[in-house]
Amino acid sequence: MSEQLCLSKHALHSVDLQLTEPQARRDAIAGSIAFPILSLPVEITALIFTHCLPDDPLESGSEIPALVLSAVCRDWREIVLARALFWSSWSLDVDRPGGARDTTFIQMWLRRARSNLINVRLYHRDCPGQDDEWIDDPWWDRVNERLPAALDVVFGLQERLESLEISFPSSTLARYLPDEVPADGFPVLKRLVLGSAAEAEGGGNLADHEHFPITYFRAAPQLECATLIRSEDCTFLDLFFIELPFEQLTDFEGTMFSASGALEVLRTTPDLVQATFHLTRGSPLSRGEPFLLARMISLSLWSAGTGASPTDVLDYLVLPDLKLLAMGKETRPNVEHQPSVVERLVERSGCSITHLSLASWPARSVVYTLLHLPSLENLDLHEYTQPQAEEVLRALTCWMNDTSAESNHLGSRLTCFALHCERRRFDRQFSYNAMLDFLYAVTDRPEGVLTLRSFEMEWTGIFPPAGPSRDVLSKLRGLTALGLNIDLHPFDIHSE
Repeated sequence: MSEQLCLSKHALHSVDLQLTEPQARRDAIAGSIAFPILSLPVEITALIFTHCLPDDPLESGSEIPALVLSAVCRDWREIVLARALFWSSWSLDVDRPGGARDTTFIQMWLRRARSNLINVRLYHRDCPGQDDEWIDDPWWDRVNERLPAALDVVFGLQERLESLEISFPSSTLARYLPDEVPADGFPVLKRLVLGSAAEAEGGGNLADHEHFPITYFRAAPQLECATLIRSEDCTFLDLFFIELPFEQLTDFEGTMFSASGALEVLRTTPDLVQATFHLTRGSPLSRGEPFLLARMISLSLWSAGTGASPTDVLDYLVLPDLKLLAMGKETRPNVEHQPSVVERLVERSGCSITHLSLASWPARSVVYTLLHLPSLENLDLHEYTQPQAEEVLRALTCWMNDTSAESNHLGSRLTCFALHCERRRFDRQFSYNAMLDFLYAVTDRPEGVLTLRSFEMEWTGIFPPAGPSRDVLSKLRGLTALGLNIDLHPFDIHSE
């Protein structure tokens, strides 16, 4: 009996062995059906993982995707750890309490980045005096404690830094930068962002600061893109306080510049291809001759506060290759828009502007400007109230319906039109007829060819208008049948 039992157990064990391999194969196939990523080659999986990374590798929390993916399972961890790309960019908020782990965090990130080029952002989550004055001292204590150590580690890697952002007061930055500029400078640095929080109370005149001017970033032979950000109560961006290789820059952005400060930068950057300024008030401009920026393709002059005058800057520039022009609103009190400044720019430069973006320009100024831009293909109007938007649409319609020769060029070349407005609480409902009249005027051209491909109108704020009626929807759908893409946010014209 015992012998028969042993034989039965042996037979059962043999059957189990025969079933093990098919069962394992079955489980693998089932897993690949339910979770197909498990059966992909490592290279494909790694490529998929890269799409989990943020578009801006230095935004706050940009390190989270790599940490999450590496914590899912052992296989994924091995894939992520083997790709230095996931670890070559990181952000560090140095005003957060409990910064004892900063050095450990940075060293771990650097080991995983191997020999890759490094992108680093040192920033602050809060600001002094953000809530109450009593929090200033603890905030500064944290910054003064943690920033020096972080800077020491970062600038010990200057030969690998490809992109660097530092968002701290200029006096604080100058105080903690190493005394000696490295002999080789920053050989691979291509992008530099220097920001500024408010200066410490009682910081004194920055011009008298022993650490100015900041010369630490002067030796950066590959630097192409620079962004300088300041607060209104500091003079960080006077060129006396910072030395950069301005003559080699191709891309520049400056925030809280006066018109004269913007022109000072433009004069020192002859090879700029694109520039953006967020302008604020400043002293009146002194008279001078216009100067040439032969490579400039894109220029944006926005208003960042009361007293800004973006149009003042244009009269000093000659831009023969300019394609994109963006202009903010005139915020000086009792001063009207000067749309003729664009006319003078075109006549002086001989440029063919194809993309125009205007913020809160009056309807008559918009029309006057368009008269002198026969090559315009993209028109973007934003920061309007709803009544102002209706006024702009009616003015453009009137111009389009004008039969004079000089008034016909907009409809013959315009391919994209966007209008962004805000409906305030007590504004009446939007006149969709004004929009339809414009669309009919721009699509019903004597040439018989529809060039407009995209029309976008967006309402911002919390009080959108009532949606279009069925009759309006029917007419809009008829226009889409002609090949015109119409987007009315937050409405869907194709839903019932």
